[in-house]
Amino acid sequence: MSEENMIKQHCPEQHGAPEKEIMFVVNQLSRIFQHEMRKVCEENGVPVGYRNLLFHLVHNDGCSQRRLAKLTGLKPSTVSIALEKMERDGYVTREKNMMDQRAVRVYLTEKGKDVDRANRARIKVLDERFSKTVTPEEKRELVALLEKVMRGYCEEQGWEHPPFCGRTDEEH
Repeated sequence: MSEENMIKQHCPEQHGAPEKEIMFVVNQLSRIFQHEMRKVCEENGVPVGYRNLLFHLVHNDGCSQRRLAKLTGLKPSTVSIALEKMERDGYVTREKNMMDQRAVRVYLTEKGKDVDRANRARIKVLDERFSKTVTPEEKRELVALLEKVMRGYCEEQGWEHPPFCGRTDEEH
């Protein structure tokens, strides 16, 4: 292999690399985000496994365990075990539904809300750091384009809403 080809192979950004896939870049950003959020959890002494459940409870406080499993994409048994630990650690409370004794509603405690506030503060800082190289208009365009890509994919899959990201028309 010639020296020029070796340089192109190892330093493609300098030599007309092929266009990157959208999902490749999104995945890279997501990995950075996940890494940063793991650090926040460690700093706050929160098990990393709680973060996804806490995130969805902030937006769906008082939802059933079954709904929480659907929102997170986790198995109901996994959610149940995690919630037992989270309740023991003081992040959530669980209450039987008065109308249906089989259903259990999950609520964030103040400690759980404090973790959410810390997470949101870090997300805001990360967003500002990522956004400082683009104009506010470019940021709005980027977000709009990514949402358009996501909506298009969801429609293609027959999904009314993106999975694992908040409210749906199902039970709240």
